[in-house]
Amino acid sequence: VPWTEIDYEWSIDSTQPLLYLKSKPQDPSHELTSTFQFSCSKTPEHCHYSYRLVSNTTNGATTVSSGYGEDMLSVSLPGDGLYTVTAYAVDARTGLASEPQQYTWSVDSTLPETYVISHPANPAATAEAAFFATSTKARSRFDHCTNSRRRGRPSAECFAEGVAKSATDGSTDSEEGDGGEGMQVASNETSPIRFTNAEPGEHGISIRARTSRGVDGAPWEYAWSVDMEAPGTAFQRTPPESTHLSSAMFFAWASEPTFQFEFKLTDRDHTIDEWVTLWPPHGVGVTSHGLTFEYFYTDLDGQASTTTSTSTATTTTTATTATFAGTTTTNSDGAAGGGDKNRRVELHLNPLCNGPHRVEFRAVDKAGNTDASPAVYEWVVDRAMRPGAPSTPRHVIAQPADSSALVSWRAPFDDGGRTITTFRLQGKTSFTGGNVITQKTVTAANAASTAVTVFSTGTTGGGSDGGGRQGTSAGGGGSGGEGEQDMAAYIPSTNGNHYRFSVEARSQAGFSRMSVVSNTVTPFNPMDPCSGLGCSNQAALYLPLGACFLHETNGGILEGSCMCRPGLDGKLMSMESLLY
Repeated sequence: VPWTEIDYEWSIDSTQPLLYLKSKPQDPSHELTSTFQFSCSKTPEHCHYSYRLVSNTTNGATTVSSGYGEDMLSVSLPGDGLYTVTAYAVDARTGLASEPQQYTWSVDSTLPETYVISHPANPAATAEAAFFATSTKARSRFDHCTNSRRRGRPSAECFAEGVAKSATDGSTDSEEGDGGEGMQVASNETSPIRFTNAEPGEHGISIRARTSRGVDGAPWEYAWSVDMEAPGTAFQRTPPESTHLSSAMFFAWASEPTFQFEFKLTDRDHTIDEWVTLWPPHGVGVTSHGLTFEYFYTDLDGQASTTTSTSTATTTTTATTATFAGTTTTNSDGAAGGGDKNRRVELHLNPLCNGPHRVEFRAVDKAGNTDASPAVYEWVVDRAMRPGAPSTPRHVIAQPADSSALVSWRAPFDDGGRTITTFRLQGKTSFTGGNVITQKTVTAANAASTAVTVFSTGTTGGGSDGGGRQGTSAGGGGSGGEGEQDMAAYIPSTNGNHYRFSVEARSQAGFSRMSVVSNTVTPFNPMDPCSGLGCSNQAALYLPLGACFLHETNGGILEGSCMCRPGLDGKLMSMESLLY
């Protein structure tokens, strides 16, 4: 039998394939669907893949899925948690498997929550603003909606009405006019979110975190204002250019609501190179050279500052250390010091040395803008001119009563070299065609006695008059010893009219200058709401409730009288609406 020659060739491959993970879910992931793509070191037609997916819990590992297949794997996960996939590449020709490859990742499919850890102050003194945002989710991006015209609108409305940019194109669209109302919406941005051209005025912003799963349903919101204009400062009252008094009173005004006033004093004993801050609402400070400075903030109507007292501070200057009993406050936005109505401050300095003096005064608003051109005043103290008239009574405050007003004040720092014997109180109310003035003179002893009685018993409706006065020693004491006393007196006034009061001190040497005028009060009878009906110009709000008449008496005195509208009684009138 002839031989048949047969040729056969084969190959031997004893190497294990190598497995590569070409794509996998990010860690952490917000998706409940995970996709893997595999490859191996063998030719594609010879590579098959085996995998096992488990969920890792405190009770152990639970198999979610397993199988054998192609190079693409997509699985649905049962929920949030920690997952591990174990995969092998298998050579379809030899059956050899690769070393296992493992990948572990966490899944959190809940929506992100937005936090902003830094934002501009309110108010801000710059057109630049930066918001540093973060989220409860890693790799979050952020949408923001700004609204410069209608601050405080619901964020959902802002995002819905604005024009959102594409989450992928990186552009920013804005909408102006009737529909957009100055709104601008941008999405898929990174933190920080910056603005470089915020115009003066009110601004609002909503920021929400975004992931592939969705957006935060409760965006972070913030409102702030931009104020880049410094306030102006001017003196309304100053001491005479040459005076025998060792104390001085300054009444300063700012062109806009202020956060604080600051001053410098230069004389023989004091060279204050740094500004001394007068924290609202009132305070007393004593420098290392013994100079007392006492001050009181008011609004344009003379009402005492309502800035809340929360802390004390110590001011240190280059040449003088001032222990300062002033106060400051923090509002809910994090900005210090209310100051929404603080426009004026009454400052008293005592005792001053002989010779020339120079004071500089400036206002600082809530945004931190400082007057670059402070008010400046120079005067000379010459004690050789003594005795003379007393210095000005300090911090006059009025409170309404029935057919009268309680007027309280602090005695002058300096009696001018003669004992102060009396005080003259003057109240003024305005009518169409003229002013009506009510006056009363009281002895210093009676005024001091009334103050003790009123402020110790609380007969005014409270133990304090709203300006820090409690019937105790206040303010240092001048050369005549008068400055430590509080004074008070009741002065007859017509119910329903609005009065402001001032006080003048008198001694054998003469009359002081009139004090700064008080706040406005309306005397009334608590048992008769109609008594709050006023005739003066400032009472025009109440005229629909009755009729007012201005007439001249036989003695030529101008008077006003009011009557309630027929059929109107106290039950129909709100005392609060009448008086406030």
